[in-house]
Parts: sequence; C-alpha cells; structure tokens
Amino acid sequence: MHRLIPAAATSSLFLLLLSGAVLPQPATARDNILIGDLSVSYDYTKRNYSQATVSAQQPEEGVAEAPAIVPVYGNYTGDRRDYTVSPRLTFSSQSQTDLLELTYAPGFVYDDLRYTTRVDHAFSLRTEKHGTRRWFFSLADTYFLGNDPLRETDLRTTGTTAGTTAAESGAQGGEQQAGGQELQDTQQAEDAGALDERVGSRRYWRNTADLLVEYSYGEGSLVGGGYTYEILRNSGDTGGGYTEYDRHRLMAHVAHRFNAEWQVDFTGNYSKGIFDEPAVVAATPAEGEGEDGVAVDVLRPETSLSSDLREYIGSLRLDYSWSNHATVFFGDDSSRTDYDDPLRRDNWTHNLAMGLDYSFSPRFFLTLSGGPSFSKLGNQSWEVDYNVYGSVTRLYLHSTLSAHVSKSYDVENFAGRGNGLTDTWEAGIDYTYDFTRNLSSVLSVSYRDDRRLQHPYVSTVVAPGEDAAATGEDAGELLEGYDYHEKLFQAGISLDYTFLRWYTLSGGYTYARDETGLAGSSDYDEHRVFVQLAVSRNLFRW
Repeated sequence: MHRLIPAAATSSLFLLLLSGAVLPQPATARDNILIGDLSVSYDYTKRNYSQATVSAQQPEEGVAEAPAIVPVYGNYTGDRRDYTVSPRLTFSSQSQTDLLELTYAPGFVYDDLRYTTRVDHAFSLRTEKHGTRRWFFSLADTYFLGNDPLRETDLRTTGTTAGTTAAESGAQGGEQQAGGQELQDTQQAEDAGALDERVGSRRYWRNTADLLVEYSYGEGSLVGGGYTYEILRNSGDTGGGYTEYDRHRLMAHVAHRFNAEWQVDFTGNYSKGIFDEPAVVAATPAEGEGEDGVAVDVLRPETSLSSDLREYIGSLRLDYSWSNHATVFFGDDSSRTDYDDPLRRDNWTHNLAMGLDYSFSPRFFLTLSGGPSFSKLGNQSWEVDYNVYGSVTRLYLHSTLSAHVSKSYDVENFAGRGNGLTDTWEAGIDYTYDFTRNLSSVLSVSYRDDRRLQHPYVSTVVAPGEDAAATGEDAGELLEGYDYHEKLFQAGISLDYTFLRWYTLSGGYTYARDETGLAGSSDYDEHRVFVQLAVSRNLFRW
C-alpha cells in the first residue's frame, strides 16, 4: 500500500522551503493579491463498451496481460455522474524580479452513480526569480488527486497573472508573459501531458516537481537545464488503473542566434522510469482446487524482472529567416528507450523533417513540414517510413479557425499504459466564435490512429511444460509481430457565457469513439455532458 500524502507533501514542503531562498525579500515594491474562485458543476459521462461486461482483455496464447492495461470496473468503467463543488484560492506575490504563486483547489464530489462522496485535491506552487538581467530560476510543484485526467490538465495549464481573476486571465490566454520563459515553457509543455483517458474512471494521484535554471548570453541565445521528479500512483486497491511509476528527468536546453537570419535550438532529455509492477516472465502450469472442489489450472511463478526503463529524447531545430513572412527550418526528433524487462525490446526512432513557417498576413499563418522517419525494435532491421506535419490558422473579426494534421513515430512510456513505440496519425479542426463580448463557443473535431508496434507491459508468460523454463529471449518470440491499430475519434462543442463581471456559465457535449479491432478489447462509445457555474473575484490586494 503506497503512502499517499507523505510522498506528495514532502516534495511540496521541500519546494516551499526552497522558495524562500529563491525569493528573498527585496526592497522594491510588491504586488500581492488573493484570488478566490468557486465552481459548481455536473459531469455526466456514459461509456458503452462493445461487450456489456468487461473483465479482462483476451490474452494472446501463452501471454497474460498486466492488470493495468485494460480499464475494468464492472459495468461502470468510465461512467460518471458527478456533482462537484470546488473552491479555489490563489495567492500571488510579484515584483519586477520575482514571482511567488500558490494555488489550492479541493473538489467536493458526490458520485450519483455509486452513491458515494469523495474529496479531490489540486495544489500548485510556482516561484520565479530573475537573479540578474541574464539569470533566471524557477521552482514548481503540482499535485493532483482525483479520477479525471482532463480536470488535471486544466488545473496544470490554467495560470493566473497577479492582479487578474481567473476569468480575466482566461481572456488573456493568447498573451505570453515577457522575459526568461523559453526554458520553462519547454519543460512545462512536456510535464502537462494528460494521462491516457482511455483507461477509464480510475482514482489516482500525481505529483510533479520541477527545478529550472536558464542563462541568457545574448539576444535569442541561452543555455539552461532542469530536473523533474514525477510520481504516479493509483489510489485504492481497485483492480486495473494506471501503470505506476517514479520518474527522474534531466533536461538540457541550448538556443543560439548566429545572426538575424540563422538560429539553432536543441533540447535533450534523459528519464529514468522506476515502475512498481514487476513483470513475471516465467511460470509453469500446476494443478489446484477451486472453491467448489473442482480441479483448476493455476500458474506457478518462476522468476520476476524489473519493468524499469531509461529514455533518451533529443530535439534539434535549425531556423533560417528567409523574409519577414517566411522561415525555413530543419528538424530532427530522436528517441531511444532501454527496457530492463527482456520481454520488451528496446526501441529507437528518428523523425527528420524540413519545413516552412509562413505568415500570409498578421491573421493568417501556415506551417508545413515533412521528411523520412526511421524506427527499430530490438535486433530487428530499421523500418523506413515518413513524417508529415501541417497546420493552418486563420483569425477573423469574431472567430478563429485552425486545422492540423500530423504523422510521426512516438514513444508513450509515461502516459499510464506503457504502450511504447507508436506510429501516430492525427488530424483535427478547432473553431472558436465570439457571438458577443460575453458569449463564446468552441467546436472541435479530431481523429487519431495509433499503430501500436510494441507489446504493453506483460505480467505472465507460461512455460510449455513442467520442466520447461521460459527465458526472456524465448518469451520475446511470443511477442513477435505484435502490431495493431487503436483509433480514437472525438467531437465536441462548448459554450461560455460571462455575466455580472465575475460569473461564468459553461456547458458542453463531447462524443468519443475508441476501437482497436482486437478480440475481447475494450472498444467503446462515450457521451459526456458537463455544466458549470463559476465565480472569480479578487478578495484582497495590497
């Protein structure tokens, strides 16, 4: 049983103490503000599986899946009928050289599906310090306890600027804070990734702590680094859930501008993943007796190995400013993963691309890129494919239209399912329309096709006989040719109405369809409706 609060509290307390060193009490004027938010919401989610009752994914012959792979919770997997009352307090203290921001947002939830109550928690700490004109330091910690990855993502990515309410800061979402943010934005963009919601309604907690340092040695030139410690745990003893892990990540970032036309940017990441579920890689059949006295077949574990991994990711981009409207670039995104588990073959990926960023006007943007891609699993030969990316954004007087399409190799080691190497196709359209200053709507449609090239975490491989011993190499042969597609279609619409300055009424509907085509898989259709009334005010300012 994992100790829930101490691990997260220790990390948060450590950062809170460090923030005292990062944020000394300067003589310059400070702007302190306490913002209060309160939201009341209803979330209805109905997930209809292709099979009325899903107890487990049908394993391949000789291989049994790990419990964390398939979302299972009786007939209620993924269903949700939650009434939530969530107060939120944000304290922000800002001067010309530093920033301290603390946010706490509990959620008091009544589960109308299971007739139970629970309390979710969300906490964040962020400190920034400009030591001189060139040095920038940042500490951050986020903690979330709940069962909705979408809500966690909203809480992680929603920030407030000192002196503005949450509603006002949302209206200013397109504006970026100035100064010393490039490395922080790079780090937080990767950390804010949501867990895979296809796992279903699973209660979990996640704590992420970041330390970032950046030194700017010229206009458009900087060098920096960072460290991230992330913990993911399931809450409770319910079967299934996410693949639990501790993640240590080191990051290095270098950006250099040669002149007005040429600039290069490199980011490198090293991650060590420590997973809690050891893989039983060998077992032999044995005879046992069931509850009714009937003989049943059981498995006798022979050995177990670690599921830990090491992940290396590098991203290089070279830009050439062709004109005031066009930038030509070359990029290389590469990754490698080394698994301790011999059942999981190591993987390599390279996505090489050349592209163009073009601005037809201040309200019309286009990005196009493409090139060859390479992937490799274990001792297999390199597989050659291609990658492509295209996006277009058009700003109108009262609306914004954007569309994108992409294809590339990716590695999903820390999304909660352990999918590994994936070849991904994705396309989407987003349309935002402001009917009035206070009434706006968002319409979105997306399609994603993940070609899974690697077997997820495996719990048991059965040896063929009493005297047989399945080695990692023998067991790996059972997984050769593992290749299937997981397709996800989503469409949604939402409305936001702001009134009486501090109040916002929101509502929306989302439809999702997930399918794999595998026998016994947890394909589903999902309908989600939400309604929320929120109020946000500046309580005190001094």
